[in-house]
Parts: sequence; structure tokens; C-alpha cells
Amino acid sequence: MFQRLSEDPLLEECLDGEELLNGMIWEGVPKGTFIGSVALQLGVHGAVVHFNIGCQAGLNILIETGIEPGVFCVSALKKAHNLRKSKANYK
Repeated sequence: MFQRLSEDPLLEECLDGEELLNGMIWEGVPKGTFIGSVALQLGVHGAVVHFNIGCQAGLNILIETGIEPGVFCVSALKKAHNLRKSKANYK
């Protein structure tokens, strides 16, 4: 299993994912504005969760912090999730 996971074609695909994750991080945490380390860490964690789970991560975070998401919030996140899926399928 380890040898299969360390084959060059698979690792090259992971580099593409790293590029996408890097873009998601800097989309949420702009380079041109100074922010503290806590804000940077939150931005990185948010991007990683969004990268791994998708828009459902936003709902999970709200629910875990005790905030009940409203109908419009759920609807917007579902639309964003479906758009993300359709873009991924297109690519």
C-alpha cells in the first residue's frame, strides 16, 4: 500500500491539490493586509476544512459552535456546494 501511494503519478496529482489548497488559503487570507497569527491560523484551518469537506464545513462549524443556521444560509451553502461539484466534474 505504501509503495502504491508513493508512486510518481499519484504524488504529482497531490501537487495539483496542494496548488489548489494554497489558492484557497490566500483567497481567504489576503497577502496584502497584515493580520495576526490567530487570524492566519483560522484562515488556514478554514481553507483546509473547506478543501477536504466542501461547503458542508460551514454548516458543521456553525452547528458545533451552537449557532443554528437559517434557511437562507443552508440554501446558499447548498448552492455553493453544487456549483463546486459541477465545476469539479467539468474539469
